[in-house]
Amino acid sequence: MSITTVEEARAAAGARPERAAAALVLTLAGLLGLATSREGAWNPVAELAWLALAAPALGVLAGGLALRRWALLPPSLWGLGLVLAARGRPDLSALDGALAAAGLYGLGAGLGAGCAARPWRAAGATLLVTGLLAALPGGGGALERPWPPRVAARLLDLSPVTLVLECAGLDWMRHPATYGPAGTMDIGPELRSAWRGSGAALAILLAGGASVLAGGALAARRSARLRQG
Repeated sequence: MSITTVEEARAAAGARPERAAAALVLTLAGLLGLATSREGAWNPVAELAWLALAAPALGVLAGGLALRRWALLPPSLWGLGLVLAARGRPDLSALDGALAAAGLYGLGAGLGAGCAARPWRAAGATLLVTGLLAALPGGGGALERPWPPRVAARLLDLSPVTLVLECAGLDWMRHPATYGPAGTMDIGPELRSAWRGSGAALAILLAGGASVLAGGALAARRSARLRQG
């Protein structure tokens, strides 16, 4: 074994505790939605909404910090927390919601691996974008009247909160948070249909997996160039 290989092995061994600690921090950050809400702690809907906002940015950090296998820990424990919190809620499919959130996390992880030089800045920008997309259907509470129905329908489609909650089976278009602010009472089935449970959740999960593979390939090429240089 060459000296370079030995040094790389030692560096990788030393990085393992750091990766584990970072993965634990990301896990706890993703579980914040269970800690408190207007309806009290352990509210699965609040957790799903929080993950819809935070999972992409946390994924960017996981990819940018090169957590490798440890990157699987956060979405796994988020899913476990959601399933436990949703017991007694037959109207919710916590597993489908968790899969959708994991897909968003994967999309972020691929992005983070591709821009590893500045993961924190990329994560902040991602959180800003997801927050904006979530707020736009209701205009952030600043609209005197809702958007035109066709516009509101497209904005709902772009909202990560809509995606995750509808994948979990919640009738989001009839929820008080959107019914009045987004004017969903005027959005008929010809304008929009809800994201459908397992099918939509698996689609976003596959997209997240593809993003991780693409980001990993970019990171590998970047590492090879640095070694050659």
